[in-house]
Amino acid sequence: MSQTTQAPCVAIPPDVLAFAARQAVSPFLPAVLELTNRVFPTAEPTVRLDDDPELPGDRHILFEVQVPLDVSQAIAAQRDWNDGLFRCCPAPQVCVFRLSMELVQG
Repeated sequence: MSQTTQAPCVAIPPDVLAFAARQAVSPFLPAVLELTNRVFPTAEPTVRLDDDPELPGDRHILFEVQVPLDVSQAIAAQRDWNDGLFRCCPAPQVCVFRLSMELVQG
């Protein structure tokens, strides 16, 4: 009998949903979340709004993950996530999404 793993249910906060609607990226949120779960299957991502500290008013939807990867694995995972983002979302709108990866001990 095979065992299936189910992606964790991630709650997307109301402020993120409202921001996504204003940025016209709401239809892409589920695909970006699925991408994050696929690239980081052991992580429990959190989704939140992120304000750029250097550019007032510059906000993004941030997907945060804590993962037990070494540096080379993290670089490869970041590349996979970036490549997947362009498949999930039209190029002009990918800049709304960001990934934050914290490397932790496994």
